[in-house]
Amino acid sequence: LKAFEAAWTVACKVAASTMVLPPGYTFLIGPISFSGRNCESNITFQLDGKIIAPTSSVARGSLMQWLQFKILKGITIIWKGIIDGQGSVWWND
Repeated sequence: LKAFEAAWTVACKVAASTMVLPPGYTFLIGPISFSGRNCESNITFQLDGKIIAPTSSVARGSLMQWLQFKILKGITIIWKGIIDGQGSVWWND
């Protein structure tokens, strides 16, 4: 999670930058908010690999969203990879 937050922080500093999650890799990430409060405009989030949600309700903490994009100007999401939200873990707890 820290690596994602750090990569997002760097991408936000440059207008029209791209954050790429490369193919062939799987990333386990906890709840995260990609916020644009301090971002330049026209950021691209490119998912070519796979991201999976934690299976523990403890790992998700108090957030209701697993992935959140908010307060962004001109965000582009390119989604060629896989998002596995671990389904019932989020609504059965």
